[in-house]
Amino acid sequence: MGRGGQDGGDQGGIDLSVSCLRALALCLLLLPSPAALAIDPGRALGELRIRDQRIPLTHAYALLHEAELRVVVADREIPQSALAGRVELPVEALAKAGEVRGLLVRADPRNRARSSVTVLDAGALPFAPIDAPGVLRKLGFANNRALGLIEGRVPRETEYRVEFSAPLFHER
Repeated sequence: MGRGGQDGGDQGGIDLSVSCLRALALCLLLLPSPAALAIDPGRALGELRIRDQRIPLTHAYALLHEAELRVVVADREIPQSALAGRVELPVEALAKAGEVRGLLVRADPRNRARSSVTVLDAGALPFAPIDAPGVLRKLGFANNRALGLIEGRVPRETEYRVEFSAPLFHER
C-alpha cells in the first residue's frame, strides 16, 4: 500500500501527468515567439536622383521568377506581391499612380551582364526597361536573402546608388 492507505498505482499516474505538464511547459518556453519567426523586412540605403530631386531609397524587395531575379528598391513599403507576374508588374502600376518611387532591376542571377533597370517614378514616363549590364555592381545570396549594390545612370539626368538586403522569395 502507498501513502495514506492507497496503493501506489494512482500515485505513479499523477507523477507522470505532472512530469508531462512540466515538460510541455518547458517546450512552450523554448519555442520562439511568432515575432521571432517573422521575416525581417528588406532594407535599402541610397538614393535615386532625378534632375535636382533626391529620393531616399529605404525599402528593398527581391523575387526569383523562373530564371529572372527581380529587385525593387523603393522610397516606401510595398506589398511583396507587387513583384509577381509575367509582363507588367504591379509595382509598375503603383509607380504610374505615384504610389511608389524607386528602381526595378531585372537580371539573370548567373550572368549579371544580362540586366535592365526601370526607373519607377510617375514623372519619368514612359516606363521602359533600359539595358544596364553593369547595374548590379555587387550581388550575393545568403540565408535566403539577396544582397547587393545597384549603381548607374540613365538618360534624362537620372542616377542612382543604393545598397540593399532583402528576403528572397520565389515564384514559379
